[in-house]
Amino acid sequence: YQALEPEHLNVTTMVANPNTHGHRHEHLAWFWTMDIPKDTCANDWMSEFHWLRAKSQRDRCCEEVELLQCKMSWMKNFFLHQTNCWQ
Repeated sequence: YQALEPEHLNVTTMVANPNTHGHRHEHLAWFWTMDIPKDTCANDWMSEFHWLRAKSQRDRCCEEVELLQCKMSWMKNFFLHQTNCWQ
């Protein structure tokens, strides 16, 4: 794939309607014309990307479980402390 250039990030109405009057010599950036299904089958890097995304989601879930377990422990300790204060 090509490197991203600043001119690739310009917004144009051609995305909405490529047949608009006056857009004959304008071209969309290369990433707008990618064939994702074909590229996914042809390149292993796309499957690696999906694997990395799945791994990050799994890591995020594991972190959330760990945080919830800590919060539950903190709440338990807080209530035990409050019990001791009221006795």
